[in-house]
Amino acid sequence: MDEAHRGRREAEERADRLQMEANRLADELRREQENYKNAEAVRKSLEIEIREINVKLEEAESFAQREGKRLIAKLQARVTHTHTHTHTHNVLTSAETESRPRAIRKKSVTFGSVVADRLTDPQVCSLQ
Repeated sequence: MDEAHRGRREAEERADRLQMEANRLADELRREQENYKNAEAVRKSLEIEIREINVKLEEAESFAQREGKRLIAKLQARVTHTHTHTHTHNVLTSAETESRPRAIRKKSVTFGSVVADRLTDPQVCSLQ
C-alpha cells in the first residue's frame, strides 16, 4: 500500500509540475501573442506614416519644381530687361556722342590721351 501511495503522490507531483509548466507556457504564449499584436499595430502605424511622408515628399518635390521654374522665368525676364535697358542706354549714349560738337569730342579724346600718357610716364610712376 505504501508503494501505491508513493506512486500516487509521485504521479500527483509530476502532474502538478506538468500543470505548472503548461500554465507557464500558456502565459508565455499569451505574452508572445500580445507582443505580436503590438508589433503588428506598430508596423501598420509605421506603414501609414511612411505613406503620409511619401505624399508630403512628392508634394514638396512638385512645389520645388514649380517654384524653381517660376524663379528661373523671373530671373530670365530680369536678365532680358537688364539687357534691353543696357542696349537702349548704349544706343542713347552713342547717339549723344554723335550729336556733340566735334571740338568737345576732340577735347575729351585729347584729355583722355594726356591722362593715359601721364599714367605711363616713368617719372610720374616713380613718384608714386
